[in-house]
Amino acid sequence: MKLPAHAPADSGEPGSSLHLGLHVGGDWTVFCHRYPDRAPILGIDTRTAYLTLSVQDRMVTAGHLEFAYALVQAANDYLLECERLMLEAADTGPDEGSAAAA
Repeated sequence: MKLPAHAPADSGEPGSSLHLGLHVGGDWTVFCHRYPDRAPILGIDTRTAYLTLSVQDRMVTAGHLEFAYALVQAANDYLLECERLMLEAADTGPDEGSAAAA
């Protein structure tokens, strides 16, 4: 499910920039640092790459909440797609693939 893009120009907030590709193997850690008096930091660490997400200017706005909800939805969609692919691979084991070719 693709959610509509947030339009920062309409809200007066500065736009986002940067494109990253991260191919995750088995060497990962995901975390959320929480603080009593400032915005949280979400992080992904793969030993060779380190990515953190936080709010600009440490001020949480409605736009940040909208982004966080969209991030949760996209991560859930990613999970469901990975599960689907894993289940499909398990259903078509080596014996079934060779039998279908015969």
